Amino acid sequence: MDLAFKVQKELEEALFHIVGLAVRQTGIRKVCLAGGVALNSVANYKLLTQLGLEDIFIFPAAGDSGIAAGCALWAYATEGQGTQRHPFKTANLGRPYSSDEIRQALEKFSHGLDIHECTSAQIIEHSARAMAKGHIIARFAGGSEYGPRALGYRSILADPHFSKMKDIINARVKFREAFRPFAPVVPEEKVGDIFEHTHPSPFMLLISPIKPEYQAHIPGVSHHDGTGRLQTTTRETHPFLYQLCWAITTIRGGLPVLLNTSFNMAGQPIVETPEEAIEMFLQTDIDYLCLENLWITKRDCPVKAYEDHLATVKKNPHPQGLAPEQPPVTDLMKKLDRALFFGDMD
Repeated sequence: MDLAFKVQKELEEALFHIVGLAVRQTGIRKVCLAGGVALNSVANYKLLTQLGLEDIFIFPAAGDSGIAAGCALWAYATEGQGTQRHPFKTANLGRPYSSDEIRQALEKFSHGLDIHECTSAQIIEHSARAMAKGHIIARFAGGSEYGPRALGYRSILADPHFSKMKDIINARVKFREAFRPFAPVVPEEKVGDIFEHTHPSPFMLLISPIKPEYQAHIPGVSHHDGTGRLQTTTRETHPFLYQLCWAITTIRGGLPVLLNTSFNMAGQPIVETPEEAIEMFLQTDIDYLCLENLWITKRDCPVKAYEDHLATVKKNPHPQGLAPEQPPVTDLMKKLDRALFFGDMD
């Protein structure tokens, strides 16, 4: 933990130096970030707030997967002399799947599924009522997201108001380390009411403090240090998530916040095709699958109540660092730095 702290702190110091220097030299307080380091959502938030930036944009496919977009934008600006800059508002740039492709996938698993065709409003109503009871739903719609974050098109969704929802999702679906948090989805206009800042975060790339008075209300997305990896949504950019935030609030009261995590298991890529979505739905303990406008349940597999799952959840203690009687190792790491980078062997 000391090593992780040291690496994070020194990364932040380097970023503050580079970005701060650019701001002072140019007078521009609007920053755009890309590359793998830009996935460090903790550092992104500190850049925004501690450097007093007017705006920050982090490309959703920060990292090697975004190089193609960077090359295209460079060619547009330099070779094509392009000057138009359209705001990048949504990341679901993958291809949607046709009705025939979805039908073929359903036929492969039809013996184990009950399928109901719904309107968009009915899907939102079914989802909100199920989540308000403590059930877990998976959603597959449109094209997949460009980048490593699932933003509602290949997502597992639940109600973060339940005290052990994070542990239940880990035990039933995700099978990953207990200390890793899940993301809160919030209507953009409500961010400042629940979080310590008001800046949009549509691609889940800012980790912001949740106001202390609300942390206990949304334990499923409140990290150990009281922060959340925020995803904001609007009616225009993501009508399903936006309306679902308000629909679940109408049913159970409380905050218009959803729990969102990627539609995959630990060690597996996010599902891409309808067939992969159905296969994972059947392999895990997800309660319902929203596949485009289809509401899908597992045949001969009753949906259990939240309380039934709660009784089987084991306590997962938060990982601890060095024992109190052990000295920190930061001085030893500084000594190692001097040896590696400056040849100081004393």
